[in-house]
Amino acid sequence: MMLAAPAGNDILFDESLCEQGRNFCNKIWNCFRLIKGWEVSEDKGLRMKDERLNSSDAENAETGVASPSSCVLHPSSENAFATRWFEAVLSQAEAEVADLFGKYRLSEALMAIYKLYTDEFSGWYLEMIKPAYGQPIDRPTYEATCRFLDRMLRLLHPFMPFITEELWQNLAERKEGESIMKDEGVRIKDERQNSVNSETSETNVISPSSCVLHPSSQESPS
Repeated sequence: MMLAAPAGNDILFDESLCEQGRNFCNKIWNCFRLIKGWEVSEDKGLRMKDERLNSSDAENAETGVASPSSCVLHPSSENAFATRWFEAVLSQAEAEVADLFGKYRLSEALMAIYKLYTDEFSGWYLEMIKPAYGQPIDRPTYEATCRFLDRMLRLLHPFMPFITEELWQNLAERKEGESIMKDEGVRIKDERQNSVNSETSETNVISPSSCVLHPSSQESPS
């Protein structure tokens, strides 16, 4: 209902608004279940260092097999791109929400968060990184995704405190007495915004339509 309550206007009750809120809660919950249901593998995205084949390793140079010491774990290039893109998008959204809160434009702030969840995060980011059915996901991408969801839950908490508290508690191991209400929350720092501006100047906050999605038979969050 907050979405239909711009500053100074009366709120007209409509059952469809309740349904919209219910569907939004389901989408957030399903995104959480999708992420926590992934198998995380240390071997996913294994990539060799460029210097793995050198003159001192003649045998490996002939066979093309590198020694374990010459291997390093990296997320796939597609996943690395996706995490960099969403980091820029999320940081911009945090800055926008902080600005709207400062102006008491709460319905616009909620709409920005709603679009972040339904469009960029659920509609694009998760589709870009989710592994094929039955396959694991690399740990760097998984941990980055959990950090993104943590930040998004803190953004949404003032509007939807119960579901965000529940998911935040189960997103990672928490100490007794910890609560999302006591968390420091989102603080937009100058250096973060500068890094976002630098990133987006290079990527122009790349349009999701220009991204290539992984073929996957795994169901999308709905």
